[in-house]
Order: sequence, then structure tokens, then C-alpha cells
Amino acid sequence: MKKIYIILITVIILVTTVRFTYALTDDNSNLFSVFKSNKYQTEIIEDNINSDNWLPGNTIDKNIYIENKGNSDIVVRASIIEEWVSRNGKKLSGFQNDNKAALINISDNNDWIKIGDYYYYKHKLSKSAKTSNLIDSVTFNVAIEAESGCIKEYGEGTIKTICTSSDSSYAGASYKLKVVVDTIEYNLYKKEWNIDLEI
Repeated sequence: MKKIYIILITVIILVTTVRFTYALTDDNSNLFSVFKSNKYQTEIIEDNINSDNWLPGNTIDKNIYIENKGNSDIVVRASIIEEWVSRNGKKLSGFQNDNKAALINISDNNDWIKIGDYYYYKHKLSKSAKTSNLIDSVTFNVAIEAESGCIKEYGEGTIKTICTSSDSSYAGASYKLKVVVDTIEYNLYKKEWNIDLEI
């Protein structure tokens, strides 16, 4: 008789446990909210025209514009960084006798405005839209003297002039033009950039 009593108690405990577990599962519910951000991506596009024989007075076309590859409306600004390095690896100032060595020809399409160190595109850039050109071309200033350190050698009835570029000469130098682009979502640009382009 005692043995049967123990078995009955065990069965009751098992049933109670099962029902309690079921109640917990049945009353438990979850809510998941999924938020997906807009795709945000821009691309700088350049008509890559380089020259190995850029002489004073020569102009090279250099078209640079920005495309909105994302889904949000954005505002664009750009800064321009120049660097001259002599053929001997010395950094040059970019000026010679107060003349600027490279003259950057900014587009005159009235789409860009210079404020401080930045050129701001004066239009909201929607999905898949492109800016107009920021830069049209770059001119090697004709006022720059590329050669220096010239000496004359006199021979029988001849005069030979030999010119050797110095470390500070623009002859054989390399010019690098870097455009740094910042973009921001349209609804944030006034607050973050502290500017109102009225666009």
C-alpha cells in the first residue's frame, strides 16, 4: 500500500510541472521592431587626364564632379589640396616670385560657392544625381620659370647654354591636386555645418 502512494505522488508532481511550464510558454510574447537605414554612398568621378610634359602656359582639362549613389538627399562640399614636389623630392611652396605655379580654373557655372576653405554645391543632390563640374582645368602659370642654374660654355665659334634644374625648380617637378569631398544628409547640414545655402 505504501508503494502505490509514492507512485501517485510522483505522477501528480510531473503533471503539475508540465502544466506550469506550458503556462509560462503560453504567456510569454516578444515584440521585435526592425529599422533599416537608407543607403548612404557618394562617388567622386574624375576625367583622369594626366600629363608627362606640362609646360608653363599649358592648360590641362580636369573635370571633377560628385554623384549621389545612395537613397538620401545630400548636400556636398569640397576642399582642394595642392602639392608640388621637385624632381629631387623636395616639397615646393607652389609659388615663385609671388606667382602661383598652378592656376585652378573653377567652373563658372554658378553651381558652386566658396565659403572659407570649402566649395559648397548650391543644390540638394537627390538619389542618382550628379553635381556639375567643380573644376574645369588647371593651368601651369606662364610666369613660372621652369629652368634655373643655367651656365654658358664657350667653344670655338659656338656658345652652348646648359641648364640644370635645382632642388627648388619647377622643371621636372610633380604636381598633385587632391579634392576632399564631404557629404551630409540634407536635413542635417544646417545644424552640423552651421551654414544655410537656401536650398
